Amino acid sequence: MFSILNNKAKEIICENIKSQLKQIYPIAGKCRYNYVCHINAFNDAKKKGQKKIVAGFYMYNDSPCIHFYNIDSGGEITDNTLGQCTYQFQHYIFDSFDVTNMSIYDLEKEFDAIRKRVAKGLPWYVRLLSNYRA
Repeated sequence: MFSILNNKAKEIICENIKSQLKQIYPIAGKCRYNYVCHINAFNDAKKKGQKKIVAGFYMYNDSPCIHFYNIDSGGEITDNTLGQCTYQFQHYIFDSFDVTNMSIYDLEKEFDAIRKRVAKGLPWYVRLLSNYRA
């Protein structure tokens, strides 16, 4: 039963992302491929004097992955984690964050908050009977 509802949770989340969020086409930046995209985006924004970073999702084998991107003052979005690999995935924008007065610890909290916001899109029985935890 749980595996069926785990797949159901993933299907619902993917459907919600694709139907409710705007698809974006980030340009490839640095390739770090290190699973800490939020820290990469934060550090690059601070280094370049950018005020915002954006959070979104990319689809990896039909599974949504939370991902953070840099955005410049002209609105150009850059992926400084996946590098050229970014072009293999579909990307969707979720939210933006002003990093001017933010610490990396604040950003860690935002990462967790995104998972909770995504979970709210699941029916109660899927949240209860699947292994999805926010």
